[in-house]
Amino acid sequence: MPAAGGTPEPLTTGAGEDDEPELSRDGKRLLYSHVRNSWEMIVGTPDGASDRSLLEKRTEMLFPQFAPDGTRITFFGRNDRPIAIFTINTDGTGIRALTGGTESNAMPRWSADGASIYFFQLSPELSFRRVPAVGGASTAVLPLKWETHNFPSFDPTGRLMAYTLNHPSSDSQTVVRDLTSDTERVIPGAALRYPRWSRDGRRLAGWLDDGTIALCDVAGSSCRGVTRGYLPAWSADDSRLYFLRAAQTEPRALHELWSVRPDGSDLLLHRRIGGFRTIDVFFDVSRQNELVWAAYRPGRRELWAATVR
Repeated sequence: MPAAGGTPEPLTTGAGEDDEPELSRDGKRLLYSHVRNSWEMIVGTPDGASDRSLLEKRTEMLFPQFAPDGTRITFFGRNDRPIAIFTINTDGTGIRALTGGTESNAMPRWSADGASIYFFQLSPELSFRRVPAVGGASTAVLPLKWETHNFPSFDPTGRLMAYTLNHPSSDSQTVVRDLTSDTERVIPGAALRYPRWSRDGRRLAGWLDDGTIALCDVAGSSCRGVTRGYLPAWSADDSRLYFLRAAQTEPRALHELWSVRPDGSDLLLHRRIGGFRTIDVFFDVSRQNELVWAAYRPGRRELWAATVR
């Protein structure tokens, strides 16, 4: 970018991440670090007996989520320079970018009927948007902001949406919004991180800042702790909650997959999944009791040089 201002232009291209730039005194040579990380989309089972790789990319594939019927997955990541919303079939076919251009879009969520995908747009317009799952133009739907309205998810009827509301000057809250009446209700107690609806739509599961998994009765006012862990996800029949705990041995980028009954009984350790970067830890469970996660494969960091034209 010119020192006097103007439009930034890329100096490096290609697969991998370039950072830590240092320009020579004469402005003709650029030194920078380069690393070719990769991500692998994996679908598997809790026992680890039938994992399969759907897709590998040199750029990010983040926060994959199953469609309500379990046949497709949505995620976000780079599509050249923009950050786009994608879908892919669970057999690895049919990858499709639903957004493009110069937009930056993140954190996709399926609608209850699987016909649409909701997401946050970071630029050019801060908005919460919806796009048809088969592709098409997106539209802004709700005045939600990425910085304050976190982890929205839809109940099985599509009528209710839960999210975590982060207040800049007060405690966070779990909010349930009725999309038909455009009204909101706060779930009493500490805020659930990443609230997820049970398959029957009666309860929300999430985790608290103290590392406790909690369940809340949506129709009432009761929330209770279940066990220690994070990122709970319901099994296909609501009989168990799958969740993660930090691995106790190396490599720490892997996380332990556990499950427990909603009453806190029958705690089981299943396997390890990952690896993950700290900011990208996530997995989902389908109606077929399959898991999906995007594994991060760190590359070797190298020093590169380029001529500035």
